[in-house]
Amino acid sequence: MVRKAQQRKRVVMFLDFFPHYRGPVMRELLQSPCHDYVLAGALTDKRSGNIKTWPIPDDAPFIHIPRYNFRRPWAWQRGAIGLAFRRHVDVIIYHADYHLISTWISAPLARLLGKRVLFYTMGWRHHERPVRKLIKRIYLNLAHGLCLYGHWAKMEGIRQGYNPNRLFVVYNSLEYDKQKQIRETLTHERLRQIRAELFEHPERPQIICTGRIMRRRRLDLALDALHMLQQRGKHVNLLLVGDGSEREPLEKQANEYGLPVHFYGSCYDEEILAGLIASSNATVAPGMIGLTAIHSMAYGTPVIAHDDHYNQGPESEIIVDGWNGSLFKHGNIEDLARCIDEWTQDEFPTPATHAACDSLLKRIYNPQYMRRGFDWAAGGEPANDLFWALDGEGNPADSEDEHSFPLSES
Repeated sequence: MVRKAQQRKRVVMFLDFFPHYRGPVMRELLQSPCHDYVLAGALTDKRSGNIKTWPIPDDAPFIHIPRYNFRRPWAWQRGAIGLAFRRHVDVIIYHADYHLISTWISAPLARLLGKRVLFYTMGWRHHERPVRKLIKRIYLNLAHGLCLYGHWAKMEGIRQGYNPNRLFVVYNSLEYDKQKQIRETLTHERLRQIRAELFEHPERPQIICTGRIMRRRRLDLALDALHMLQQRGKHVNLLLVGDGSEREPLEKQANEYGLPVHFYGSCYDEEILAGLIASSNATVAPGMIGLTAIHSMAYGTPVIAHDDHYNQGPESEIIVDGWNGSLFKHGNIEDLARCIDEWTQDEFPTPATHAACDSLLKRIYNPQYMRRGFDWAAGGEPANDLFWALDGEGNPADSEDEHSFPLSES
């Protein structure tokens, strides 16, 4: 299949604000060989908590559209309606949140004025009540197409009656190139040293949980699973990186079980985080997982998460059960313990596991492929989300990677 030549368009990427992890893909868009991108949105968002913002480069075309928050979760973006009237803009990609009241006016206006309208959205996750489901359907139909975080959302959209040609899968990503460089500096000697700095018995296998320590992350299930393994004679160290309201209850639970748990606290230094993740046998997320899955696999560490897609982040799709991680039965401690046991047989993840973790990152979960996905959607062609199998021109790509995606068991 040879990709058709696209007419160059002026595309506005309109987000509510720009968190730091969006920086790499925004830089890719600004350097796109297909279209001319303009960034639009607020410089900060008070509701983002402690999420670091990405500083917009001085030479980047940028339209400042501040966000005004009403009673949670409703908000208004001043300038959103004016954006629809801008001349020499062919496409607007909106951050899709139906609580942004201004989008309900801006998006249909942009369509009436001849612009192509796309929504960048997770799509569908939770089982939704009929009224909310109806509102969301009306809202999403304001756009010509949806740019989705994952393929499961596309399948769910088709199940709900959406035209598959309107559902573009662009995936998600972090700083793949930078993380790869850091990963290549880590040696087993250094990883053993990190373990020794954290635990009394560094010879034991180690699992890690990263992110805020909140109730909805169900970290208590990880402790229950480790206690179950401990009763069977297997001891596993647990490293918790992050802070939050559930730290004290978890400390109490760990003491009651007599588990080796190290509460590291918050960490925002990527090189330190890389060592903590890479020194672990697996990343465990008993609750919902999102970008943590991509972050973990960037350092060759498999991911264990639950199997309920409706209550899961779209990035969980990167987990191929038994290959680069495991999907345990949602809420099942026995099955979680089984998965932890399986991934803690060796001192560190094997080279084959490292390659498996890297395989989907270098194919689709990276800024370059996200840029190509947005380029394709902006160009107006029918959706084609098989970018992992195509080269930069849309032709079938040759691969010499012996650890490529396992398409069949034969």
